[in-house]
Amino acid sequence: MEKEELLNNRKKIGKQLRELRLKKKLSSDELGLTTGINPSLIRRIERGESSTGIDLYYQLLKALGAEFIIKEDI
Repeated sequence: MEKEELLNNRKKIGKQLRELRLKKKLSSDELGLTTGINPSLIRRIERGESSTGIDLYYQLLKALGAEFIIKEDI
């Protein structure tokens, strides 16, 4: 996977996380308190400026009432 594609994917995921957070009417500070993840890291992830491990994504999604779905390319 090329670097540009990875960056685009990171931005897409971050945008979706932000939309979920806003839909739940949570600030990044509130989400940080719920998950134990630094709010500034949450904001960087949402802007696509920081990549993170699947464990942090899982924590964020769980706190937002969402889940990971892995789709197989056919």
